[in-house]
Amino acid sequence: MLRVFKAFQAYVVLALLACASLAANAKSPTELVENAANGLAKAIMANKKKVNSDSQFIAELIETHMIPIVDQHLFAKLSLGKKNWESANPQQQKDFIDGFKKMLIKSYAGAFKAYNGEKMTFEEPKYNKKQSKAMIFSKIIREGDEPIEVRYMLYKKNDKWLMYDAIVGGLDLVKTYRSQLSEQIAKDGLDKTIKELKNTKLD
Repeated sequence: MLRVFKAFQAYVVLALLACASLAANAKSPTELVENAANGLAKAIMANKKKVNSDSQFIAELIETHMIPIVDQHLFAKLSLGKKNWESANPQQQKDFIDGFKKMLIKSYAGAFKAYNGEKMTFEEPKYNKKQSKAMIFSKIIREGDEPIEVRYMLYKKNDKWLMYDAIVGGLDLVKTYRSQLSEQIAKDGLDKTIKELKNTKLD
């Protein structure tokens, strides 16, 4: 349904992998990002056969390591856009979040299969004045090609760091989803868009 820069799917996943332990208390977001990214990247490579053939294994990996560290409500709300979000009733909002999550899992699954052990470098985070938001700059090193720059957008909620957006190779994840969802809703309406999202199949 959504065509979120397919060429960068693997790197979008890396952006999320890199934040996978930020749900815990953190003195150094960059240290946790780096440890999480390296650990989960190794797990993918160690289970490459299952990743390529077992959709349930991928879903469990995503549910365990990635979904908990993304603020699903905020991510979905920002991606749907203010106008569409405010025009939706509470049930539509809930259904959209559920469907959006299923679509993300499918996108992540495809990217897991595409990941081939690319290395990552990280810089120290830049905080806002209140130290409640952090931006982490990173590069994904590709053999024989230019590195891809990634920015991870996080905020602190109840002493836990949660991710709500990523910018990969200059493409903003939230803005890209918002543009495509707006186009889909204008064409088919919100209810049909939500239905398609909720009917997303992993295979």
